[in-house]
Amino acid sequence: PLSAAGRRLAVLEVRAPPSLADVAAIEAPDLRVFAITPSSVATLKAAGVWDAIEAVRAPAFGSMQVWDAAGDGHVTFGDPTGAAVASSSS
Repeated sequence: PLSAAGRRLAVLEVRAPPSLADVAAIEAPDLRVFAITPSSVATLKAAGVWDAIEAVRAPAFGSMQVWDAAGDGHVTFGDPTGAAVASSSS
């Protein structure tokens, strides 16, 4: 844990964030994708919150296309077999 390393963690917000139950209940979730690096996952695990986050919205993906809304560039990630190419557990 962070405390064992002599570290403290604080998250400062203007207002309280929604609960994970509220987030899970959203029928039309935000379709933007957020990439969380393995080191960030390790930090969230050390803070004791990763399991709750992963249970709500951290699925693996089989393919993804990212594009610039103002331009014509794009990049595509995926496996032709449809196998998951990234997992929150990795």
